[in-house]
Amino acid sequence: MTVRQSMSSLRGRLQGGYRRARLWIGRRLDALEPAPRTARWIRRVSLAALLAAGAWTGVVGVNLRYGPLVDGLTGVAIVLVMFILATLVIWLAMGLAGFLRRYWTLTGFGAAGALVLLAGIYSMPPPFGIAVGFGLALGVVLLGAGIGLLRQRPRRPVAAGFALVPALALLVAAGYWTTLDGAGEDPVADLVALPDHDGGLFGQLLESGPYEVSHLTYGSGDDRRRAEFADNVAWQSDSVDARDMLTRPSGWRIDLRERWWGFGLDALPLNGRVWYPQDTQGDLPLVLVVHGNHDMMRFSDPGYAWIGEHLASRGHIVVSVDQNFLNGSIFGGINRENATRGWLMLKHLEAWREWRESPQHPLHGQADPDRVVLIGHSRGGEAVALAGAFNRLRHHPEDAAIGFDFDFGIQGVAAIAPVDGQFWPSSKPTPLEDTSYFVIHGGYDSDVSLFLGDRQYVRTQPDMDRGRFSASLYLHHANHGQFNTVWGDSDVGPAARFVLNRAPLISGPDQRRAGLLYLTGFVETALARPDSIPAYFCDPRAAGILLPETVYIARCDDGRRTVLADFEERLDVTQSNIPGLTLSGHDLALWKEDDVGLRGNTSRRQTGVFLGWHAADDDNERQPTYELTLDSAARAQLQPDSGTVLWFDLAQADQSPPEKDAENGESNDDEGNNDNKDANASDEDSALRDPIWVSIEIVDSHGNRSVRELADYATLNPPLPVRHTRLAPINQERYSSPTEPLLQSVAIPLPDFAADGVVIEELQTVRLRFDDSSEGVLIIERIALERGAPRRSVASGQ
Repeated sequence: MTVRQSMSSLRGRLQGGYRRARLWIGRRLDALEPAPRTARWIRRVSLAALLAAGAWTGVVGVNLRYGPLVDGLTGVAIVLVMFILATLVIWLAMGLAGFLRRYWTLTGFGAAGALVLLAGIYSMPPPFGIAVGFGLALGVVLLGAGIGLLRQRPRRPVAAGFALVPALALLVAAGYWTTLDGAGEDPVADLVALPDHDGGLFGQLLESGPYEVSHLTYGSGDDRRRAEFADNVAWQSDSVDARDMLTRPSGWRIDLRERWWGFGLDALPLNGRVWYPQDTQGDLPLVLVVHGNHDMMRFSDPGYAWIGEHLASRGHIVVSVDQNFLNGSIFGGINRENATRGWLMLKHLEAWREWRESPQHPLHGQADPDRVVLIGHSRGGEAVALAGAFNRLRHHPEDAAIGFDFDFGIQGVAAIAPVDGQFWPSSKPTPLEDTSYFVIHGGYDSDVSLFLGDRQYVRTQPDMDRGRFSASLYLHHANHGQFNTVWGDSDVGPAARFVLNRAPLISGPDQRRAGLLYLTGFVETALARPDSIPAYFCDPRAAGILLPETVYIARCDDGRRTVLADFEERLDVTQSNIPGLTLSGHDLALWKEDDVGLRGNTSRRQTGVFLGWHAADDDNERQPTYELTLDSAARAQLQPDSGTVLWFDLAQADQSPPEKDAENGESNDDEGNNDNKDANASDEDSALRDPIWVSIEIVDSHGNRSVRELADYATLNPPLPVRHTRLAPINQERYSSPTEPLLQSVAIPLPDFAADGVVIEELQTVRLRFDDSSEGVLIIERIALERGAPRRSVASGQ
């Protein structure tokens, strides 16, 4: 047989098999075909369910700003298109020309396909989206079948019952599930323990100031979408051409965006809503607040009245900057727009500098461009850092043809749950110089689920001698959206809010109260440029009951510390940043330097030392320790004295140390890893690890020694698990790991050890002892020494 004959024979067999398969499928489908009346009701109920789902999706998710009727009709149109596409896909896949006309099952399959596509809108991973889509579609089809069986003659109640009972069970269960918020117990709730004091002097930060507050808006004067920036403006601002900043994007998405807004990227408006104190004169600090990425048709700038009105009552001019036209929408987004967000902040400051000299302006001569604080949320959090960096430059780093000439007195930059790395100038992480920096982040942030602002924290250069400091705050039971009253408690959009695990969240007012306490304190401290950081920035316990009940973890740096070890650059794990200071580990199961990491495998761009141990099996075995040893040269350089404080930035890792080799008692290093969660841990495993207990031993050159517990100075929490959603598959798919390392700054005053006879001026050894924990892994990102540091009390809020 020739090759051609063989191919022809194979083709004949394949065609015959295809015909037999079609015949077999057709016979089975003929057997499934219901009575005509039942089929009609299946189609009616299925289509009605699709139309209702489309209308609901349109009302809560489309928001074309033409009213709910238009939004609902748009949603209906979307699901009809989805239904048609799903039907065509099935028709083509089956290859049966009469399928659409003959079989009621197509309606069910079409409904399932459309609902699966809708599940994609709800940000559900494909496996769960498919399950939900077909589950709902099956319920709808069975409901229609049951109604049809009851209405046909003769009635078939038994058969109808077999259809209606599972249908109602599926649909009622789905409806009931959407009303639930929780996902089981919250193990972190037992760790909440705030001191029972009134916060002392910090309480005044939450009090309104002496001024009555007025409100106005400025803008282009002809904004077709927003009356407050059209005829209602108190002052008309110029537009700016951002095409070069955005590298001149084009395409149908940009065209649709411009048609909707009524202006293009060559004429972006400078819109702002302003809160200001009445009956004041000149030189008021200027605070600009900017939102992040959200649906551009759900305007975000009104959501910061809580901070605007409060700061204005205390003598600040506050502007909530409108950048909704840079946000994403059903038209898509604009690539790498964050640099433009930061640049627009500086263009607003340019306008305010001009208005200061304009006698016609309502706030003529009042806003001081040399006393500026920028606050940004989400992408706005990175944007304000970019603005701080651009403010000191003369050219755009990626296009020197774009000149900068700003040079404003930006005294502070604050970020609320910021992104980091969506725009790095010339692919370089953004530095911040000569300004204070503060970042606040919620543990239940389901949008920016990584504590990315901590990366910017270490890229800021504090200098308390110039009044510059850095601080960060983590609030475990806070989310992303409640810092903006428009965004609310759903971090993934209103259509998918029922997927989120919102039960553990503190309330919106409580979350904003914590934000108000810290942002007010940051703004006023950054502007005042004092000689020390308020205590509650370094230890939230100092604020007492001023804070809502959750777990807080803080870092701070005043730039006065001498870094003993930051574990960067050097390959020798025994080498420190100070000549003559040696690092050593004894009987450790794990001792290595690595990136501290964020959730999952995301780099933190901060190197730390990982110290893992197993407790000694008997009293004769040496206990695991980690030591810093100073020779006389290092001691002479550091000059420790009675005012010296030792600082650690550290966290407990969510991993176990390598197991010991049973034969020789040594650790099996092959089992060590730098995962934020053990490899066999699942999202369901949300139990807390046992906390670790660390003792600090100080030894002087005369052999005098003293031991204190780290717990005497700070609460070292175990890794804090977060379950962002109510479904384990979504958690695993989208959020990867339930924990990430949460670094905190811990201050150890060395004079406390002098009470036991240790001569601090003769400091020789700082030893971390791990003999009170059976096992654990500790991450230390930085060790520093500060001379002459003020002693802070957390007992009274001073």
